[in-house]
Amino acid sequence: AKLLLDPKMPEEVLEVLMTDLLNRPNGLKLDNLFEIARMQNHPKGEEARDVLEVFLDLEEGMDWDAIKASGNWEPVRQAKDKFKAENPDE
Repeated sequence: AKLLLDPKMPEEVLEVLMTDLLNRPNGLKLDNLFEIARMQNHPKGEEARDVLEVFLDLEEGMDWDAIKASGNWEPVRQAKDKFKAENPDE
């Protein structure tokens, strides 16, 4: 996870790690996607937000720029935590 969270990693490495992350248990997957989505300049930030939007059934067209600018990630965090509680890892 540390390598994936490092925005300075080569794009090819991040692509492989991101693909692997999507095959992990919900807890690990969603927590890391959330962290990537919150990062200002992570190359996979937009992809992480897209995946979170689908997994968490967030409002389509959510204004991620406004969320990033305001720093108010609480609605996304709550949706993530709710999904994890309803879909526990085996």
